[in-house]
Amino acid sequence: MKSSVKRCLTWIRVSEVRTKTVAVLLAVAAAVVLPQLVHIAGVALGAGTGIGEMLLPMHLPVLFVGCLMGPAAGVAAGCLSPLVSYVLTGMPMQAMLPFIVAELMVYGLVSGWMSKKLCKPILKVLIAQTVGRMVRSAMVLASVYLIGNSALTLRASWSYITAGVWGIAIQLLILPVLLSYVEKKRRERGI
Repeated sequence: MKSSVKRCLTWIRVSEVRTKTVAVLLAVAAAVVLPQLVHIAGVALGAGTGIGEMLLPMHLPVLFVGCLMGPAAGVAAGCLSPLVSYVLTGMPMQAMLPFIVAELMVYGLVSGWMSKKLCKPILKVLIAQTVGRMVRSAMVLASVYLIGNSALTLRASWSYITAGVWGIAIQLLILPVLLSYVEKKRRERGI
């Protein structure tokens, strides 16, 4: 009897790891494809490629997978997404890459940690966004003032943060709806 229970628990753990791995891979793929689609749409509409900085499409899949799959999956997606995107597309810019990796890892970590908290999905997303933006801002300040990073200016960084307000608003509208829908489906299936 003990060996059957042990095998069952092992299978559940392996199944859970597989599910989280697939979720991370899908989030990374979405985090690479969504910005490309947004850039293409921006060019087609005459808004230019800067629309990606405004809508923050890479953030959506990372926050989503963190909220659904927990902190480890969120951190993995947050770390891998900008790195894979950079290797495949050259974006984000190399000077911004460390800051975006850190910000998205924090998004994944905090949204994953918040996934187990009993609060509304909008609060989970808002807290993750706030902490991620704070970490990124602290890193930019440290880079400019402590390291003397001349490739990055405070003005450019502030411009990125303020431009992203629209993306943050969109995330606050879309993600809670998606998360509520998934949580409802999980309850219906007894997951």
